[in-house]
This record gives sequence, C-alpha cells and structure tokens, in this order.
Amino acid sequence: MGRSRRRTVPRARSVPEPRSTTSPATFGGQEKLALLESRIANLQADAQKRRSWYKEPSILVAVLALVVSVASAYATYQQNVEQKSKEARSELGQVIQRISDLSRESGADIKSGKEQVVGRQPRVGLDSERVALAQRAADIIREIPQDVSAHECYLVAQAFYDSDRYAESVEIAKIGTSKKVDWKTHPRLHRIEGGALFGQGKLDEARKAMQAAIDTAPTGPHDERIYSQAYSENFWAIWERKVRACDEARQHFKNAKLMAGLLASESYRISMNEYVGDAEPACR
Repeated sequence: MGRSRRRTVPRARSVPEPRSTTSPATFGGQEKLALLESRIANLQADAQKRRSWYKEPSILVAVLALVVSVASAYATYQQNVEQKSKEARSELGQVIQRISDLSRESGADIKSGKEQVVGRQPRVGLDSERVALAQRAADIIREIPQDVSAHECYLVAQAFYDSDRYAESVEIAKIGTSKKVDWKTHPRLHRIEGGALFGQGKLDEARKAMQAAIDTAPTGPHDERIYSQAYSENFWAIWERKVRACDEARQHFKNAKLMAGLLASESYRISMNEYVGDAEPACR
C-alpha cells in the first residue's frame, strides 16, 4: 500500500482593506477652510452693500430730503435775522431822532460876547423820557452792534453822559469807537468816554481816553481838526480840575489856548478863546 499523499489546502490570503486617503485631521481642516471662505464671502457681501448705499433710491431720497430741509431752515433763519435787523434799525433811527429833538428842547445855547452860538449847555436834569429813550436805544445797539454807526453810538452815549449815567455812557461809547475811525465822530466818542470815566473815578483810564480824543483827529480840514483838539484839551482840563488834579488842569488849559492860537479862521479862534477863557477859573 503505498504512502498516501497529504493534500494541502491553500490558505486564503487576506486582502488588505483600502486605506482612506483623508485622515481625520485633514478632514477637520477642510471644514475650517470652508467656514472661513463662507465668512469672507459674507463680509464681502456686507462691504459691497455698504459701498453701494448711494445706489439705493430710498436712501437717496431720504438724504436729499434732509439736505433740502436743512437748507430751507437755514434760509428761513437768515431771513428772520435780516428782518429783525431791519426792524431794529428802523426803531433805533426813530428813537435817536426823538433823543436829538429832546436834546434841543432841553438845552440852552452857549453864546459868545458877540451873541454867537458856540455850544450847547444841557440842563442839569434830563427828563425821564430822554433817559428811557436812551435805554431803549442802548438795548437795540447791544442787539445789533454790527449794524449801528459810530455817530448813533455817540448820540446815545451823550444822552447817558448828560444824565450822569456814566457806566452806560462808557459802554456805548466803546462800541462806537470800535467802528471805522473818522476824525469827526471818534474824538467826540473818546471825550464822552473820558468824561464818564472821570465821573466814575477811573482817572488812568479817563486820561487814556482823553488822549485818544486828541490823537484820533489827525486828518480833515486844518481848522476843524485844531478846533477839535483844542476843545478836547479844554474838556480834559475841566475834568482834571473837578478831581482836584490842579497841575494837570493848568497844563491842559494851557494846551487848549496854544491850539486856539493856531486856528486860521478868526471866528474859530475867537469862539475857542472865549470858550477856554470861560472854563479857566483858578484850580483851588
């Protein structure tokens, strides 16, 4: 009996499973990348919307309506301001005219020996109507200082000065002197300011204002300029005498007489010499 052959059964080979080409880590990175791309796309869309607001008709209409509304409101405001200014100017003119009328009615002429009128002497007490008018005029001037003239300020400051209301006189005179300088009005304003400051006991400020009255009359016809300066020197001397500054008073009386001698016109010279002479009693 022959040896039997053992039959060998071949073993089945294990077939390797296909490997995944995407690792868990790699898969998570793709998710994150997709999320970032989505966010970037959203931001870009938002930015595009913000850049394109002007393309939206509704927004354009709203913006234009706002612009028109603001422009209309501003135009209305300007019209109201101009109208109020015109009304105030009109009232100021009427008030000042009445003040001027009362000044003529309440003053007395200063005459020379030849009966020539050389000035006006206001009465000691001004009536209540003139003071009330001056106060109203001052209120208007404070309201529209840019629209009043130096001469208007002078008339109101003079009314306050004549009634011994020195604080108001100085205030209005200062508004007047802030205007464009002219040789006729500014010396008067500075004289009024100086006199009112003397009346308040503010001597240093008063003397500066008096000097300004002389210095602001450098132009104009010769005799009118010299007359104005001589008048200011004499006015200054009177106040120095009132505050018992006798040396200063004598010096300014002397200056006034010297200037009066420079006047070419005989009538101007006589008028000023008589005016200075009347105001020169000895200071005691």
